[in-house]
Amino acid sequence: MEIREIHNYLIDIENQMINLLNSRDLLQINFDSCSLTGDIRIYHSDLPFPRLEQSNNDLFDLNQMKLIYQLKTFSNETSPLGVSSYRTTNSNSSQIFVTCDQRSTLIIFDFDEYLIKRINIEPSFDFLNDIIWCDYLNLFLLAGSALFSFNYLTNQIHQISICSNPQIWSITTHKYNSMSLIDFSNQNKTLNCRTSLYICYIMGEFPLIEHRSLPSFNLIESFSRLQVLPTENASTIEIGRTIRTNGSCLAMTVRNLHTGEWRVDLFDFDLQRIIQGEILGYAIDQDYWCCSLTSYRSSHWLIMNNTSQPETLTLINRYGQIQQQIERQGFNLVVCQDNRHLVIKDRHGLAIFQI
Repeated sequence: MEIREIHNYLIDIENQMINLLNSRDLLQINFDSCSLTGDIRIYHSDLPFPRLEQSNNDLFDLNQMKLIYQLKTFSNETSPLGVSSYRTTNSNSSQIFVTCDQRSTLIIFDFDEYLIKRINIEPSFDFLNDIIWCDYLNLFLLAGSALFSFNYLTNQIHQISICSNPQIWSITTHKYNSMSLIDFSNQNKTLNCRTSLYICYIMGEFPLIEHRSLPSFNLIESFSRLQVLPTENASTIEIGRTIRTNGSCLAMTVRNLHTGEWRVDLFDFDLQRIIQGEILGYAIDQDYWCCSLTSYRSSHWLIMNNTSQPETLTLINRYGQIQQQIERQGFNLVVCQDNRHLVIKDRHGLAIFQI
């Protein structure tokens, strides 16, 4: 193991310990119920063992992506955003993609069998910006003019009425590591680990992001733009766009309204910024807002930026540093759960690559 790898390894452990100790959910004590002569029992979870950064030799070359299938069935009015995937757990495991064609149709695509199913939506969506798979609910979540759930087995769509600001740009979910919260007035009471939903709103000042619990969708905390993206200059305005998690942290594409620059910032799950990433490119028009990202191999991120000229696909590491960048047109992207396939939603449809 090289000295640099050992150094990064130790920093990774230090950061995880700091994040764990700073967590508001680490320990909950009712001090009025504590006794100097009584027993105090503290329960905690194991500190997650950090994974070392993959070497560049372990990562695929963006120029070597192999196109293996292209779905060209979209209309000219198709929303540029919204694509997600899910690997079914039955014996005939299949990779399922869900995306939208116009505002009135969802497309379910079985990658293994190349089957396409169209679901007509009535009434149609006002607009649809994001689609994610939620393991905890065993459903797809759809976001845009409102928040919806979609059961791809029954084709049922349900609107979830939670949004005070009914314009959602992106969403992501995170399942916390097992951790017990003890109230010493009731020592038998243990709160189970929770799954959270993060909602990023369009042009949100307050809230820019909401943190909600699942499955209740109850609000845990709201965050303003200045809380999440503080700037040294009060006249500088930065806006968050696509938000995702890799299980270790949150990542969000961020645009500076004055310079047009895009980058990816990394946050802990209390929305405290950990890393401010490198500049990925510049938007050529103030009305261009499509810069999406997806996690790759738990420690890297792929970013699709169609606002710059030329449009780019970028690979960054866990420190927000650019590893590779190529020219590539596209609106949105998702890495499949097998980490061997990448799906890009472009103006023609869905392009599926082997990586």
